[in-house]
Amino acid sequence: MRRYKFLLIIIFFLIFNNFTSGQDPVFTSFMNNPLYYNPATPGIKSGNEFHLNYREQWPGIPSGNRAFNYSSTHVFCNSVALGLIANSSREGESKMTTNSFGLSIAVPIRLSRRLRISTGVTSSYGQKRIDWGELEFDDQYDKLYGKIKSTGFPFPSNSRKNYGDVSFGFALQGKTKRKPFQPQFTGVLGAAFHHAAVFPNPNFIGSDIRAVPFKQVYHFNLWMLYGNKKDFGISPAMMYEKQGPLETYNFSFSYLMDKIYVLGGFRNRNYKLAVGNYDSFFLGFGFISDINPLSKSSYRFGYNYDFTVSKLAGGSYGTHEVFVTFNLKGCNSFSELFKKGKLERVRRPSKECRDFHFEDKLYW
Repeated sequence: MRRYKFLLIIIFFLIFNNFTSGQDPVFTSFMNNPLYYNPATPGIKSGNEFHLNYREQWPGIPSGNRAFNYSSTHVFCNSVALGLIANSSREGESKMTTNSFGLSIAVPIRLSRRLRISTGVTSSYGQKRIDWGELEFDDQYDKLYGKIKSTGFPFPSNSRKNYGDVSFGFALQGKTKRKPFQPQFTGVLGAAFHHAAVFPNPNFIGSDIRAVPFKQVYHFNLWMLYGNKKDFGISPAMMYEKQGPLETYNFSFSYLMDKIYVLGGFRNRNYKLAVGNYDSFFLGFGFISDINPLSKSSYRFGYNYDFTVSKLAGGSYGTHEVFVTFNLKGCNSFSELFKKGKLERVRRPSKECRDFHFEDKLYW
């Protein structure tokens, strides 16, 4: 019996170490959560943006995951851009909670009037917590009466780990000239490297496995807007993530109809489009409206649902995701949004701001 119990403890150590090195939460609407995926995105934004995202993955499973994300980007004309980000997630029956808060600094470089590149770095403080009392072991169960005993597993004395985290990324944004009765193209290409430096390693049980594995992200999206006001459009998008041994390909297609847009796509385990490689298909919709038509400030909100097609499809009930975004345009968007309690015409921005002003209600 002792040998059997010792073997179970070893197996738990191996499983738990892999569990603590789990992946970052994955958001379906990655274009509506740009700073989460790339620290360089503040440098290709305009004005001030605020993002809220909530994701509930597999609500039908007791160990389903929940994730919340807040981020904002603040652009100071063509000099520097700042970003703030806060993340919180809970996963597993042990109710492991990961919270982090970070500051991003991005520097945009203008290559031409309609092309710019941005480099950015995010420095974060994180904390992992686990409720040891939620874990159960076989020595707690009696064959006849069920769970009536206490476990002899030697729990670690520490249920909380703090760590620092550094990530960096690059983003390139370009657009064609806006002409009447002709489509306008805007595209973004980027790469980001998350958890490049994590100190100290927040493992609860000694191991060489990184509790926060290194992650690579590569993304691309293209918007083709048409109509006199460029309020109709289509957008293909792709993102590749690799963290530890796991990799994910996210393909989506969006269609904008005035103030309404719909989204469809799928998530794949690798580049091969085979039936056994699909993880989920997703559908979404959203609404876009102006806060102040004269300032071009806007807000949008949306909902996405993931149809799980992997082996967890039976009782997972898919994944739900909602998001809200506020986009305040202009270098002085806060002071120019409303004046004296009524809507007024916004002051024309400086030439430096106009050179960097991109119509990014939807795209990065």
